[in-house]
Amino acid sequence: GYTLEHLAKHGTSAQKQLLTKIDLLVDGLYMQSLHGDLLWRGSTNQRLLPLTKRYREILTQLPDKSVPLEFSVSENSEGLEIQFTGVPNRVGFREEFEAQMLCNGVVLESENNHRHQ
Repeated sequence: GYTLEHLAKHGTSAQKQLLTKIDLLVDGLYMQSLHGDLLWRGSTNQRLLPLTKRYREILTQLPDKSVPLEFSVSENSEGLEIQFTGVPNRVGFREEFEAQMLCNGVVLESENNHRHQ
């Protein structure tokens, strides 16, 4: 949720070191009231900041619109694991997804094994 300017001025040495190792930073606090259908970030106050040249050109060629979510299902010793990657294009997606799964008899648990109902 920090901005690049905040990290540069007030960040820990570990945070500043991390900034030298990443290509693209999404900065700013996610604000549900500003949720948007945006590329790689959730709210309109957040910025995509290319910290290296790797994404600088790519960002000029891509529309500033979210990309589809990617889902994966795998099985482990505790059962099935469902993961999604990406930023949902609407507020409340996760809660709606979990409610729909529950309606179909699937109880989802977080990584901390707390049930979502």
